[in-house]
Amino acid sequence: MKKNKIYTLIAGIMALAALAGCKEDYEPIENRIYISEALSKNVAKVPVNVGEKTLTNFTVRMSKAMASDVHATLEIDESILEAYNAETLAGYSLLPLDKVSFEKDVMIESGKAMAAPTVVTIESYTAEEGVKYALPVRVVSDGSVAPEKLGAQYLLLLDKPWAQSTPYLGRGAGFKSDNETPIPMDSYTIEFWLWMDGFSAYNQCVIDCATFYIRLGNSNGQVSKEQMQINAFGAGGENNKVFFAKYSFQKSTWTHVAITYDQAKCCLIINGELAQEVDVAGVPAPLKTITFFNGNTTNNHMMGQARLWNRVLTTAEIKENMGGPVTVSPSLIGYWKMDEGEGTTINDSSGNEKHAVKATGSSFSWWHDQCFLNP
Repeated sequence: MKKNKIYTLIAGIMALAALAGCKEDYEPIENRIYISEALSKNVAKVPVNVGEKTLTNFTVRMSKAMASDVHATLEIDESILEAYNAETLAGYSLLPLDKVSFEKDVMIESGKAMAAPTVVTIESYTAEEGVKYALPVRVVSDGSVAPEKLGAQYLLLLDKPWAQSTPYLGRGAGFKSDNETPIPMDSYTIEFWLWMDGFSAYNQCVIDCATFYIRLGNSNGQVSKEQMQINAFGAGGENNKVFFAKYSFQKSTWTHVAITYDQAKCCLIINGELAQEVDVAGVPAPLKTITFFNGNTTNNHMMGQARLWNRVLTTAEIKENMGGPVTVSPSLIGYWKMDEGEGTTINDSSGNEKHAVKATGSSFSWWHDQCFLNP
């Protein structure tokens, strides 16, 4: 009997300990203050209007309401931007402070869990070529409520559409860049903005070179006139043909196209998103002459920001930089901005001097203020 009492006492003590542990595990979470939009993802892209103000907003809130007013301050914290650039290598710059305004003082009234939305006004601005701006914001409370670790900071990436002049080419018109010394291209990324006023014929050439051959449509029926085909590792042969039948282009619409190849897989990335990938194996031929459009390009057409890299870019890299100019690097083999606005020469900005000149067709003019992201 005595032994049973001892066992009962021990069991009771253990039960109390377990209850105490449960109470600790399920203690109500401490109240926190944060930016509502930043709680799930604290980086956001903000489309910026061209030539006029841009308005955006976010809301400061708490986990639960308080019995008294809670005051907070919104601060521009450049360390947030520095950390993001270090992690992503994105290279954003802080937006000049005279180009942004918002109410710095925030109050959450007693009995409420959120403040009124904070409206951010971004004045129209110009940027040097390749410069991208961002606005890093942090909410700092008055001490009555602790900040949520990640949700207290919010990074706004200002996604300003790039506008430039582009050559408007009629039937059969194209540019050609000659290169006497072959350049090895074991893997590559070719990217460009493309505009077509229609798709009235098969086999319309987009880019032609020894390394690859890109065209719209295939008369054998593997792709329609609005779809793309690439000979992934040379202009000739049958085993190198890749048919991208999962995406159809729209007429009179600027579309960003990127194609990557690594001797095993060929990928089509449209407007920064993977559209299709195809397994195909072969070694690309070295690059020599490259032609943008030719006599087989039937419809009126335009191109801008064409870049050729001797490596496979990630989808994230492509999406990050598709909106405008990029910084020159050793892996950038050719960079034809096509923004001259006059003349018949397309300069190569990679430093490799693969300048292109008008080679075919007679119909040619310059269209100005072409905005790729807002066609």
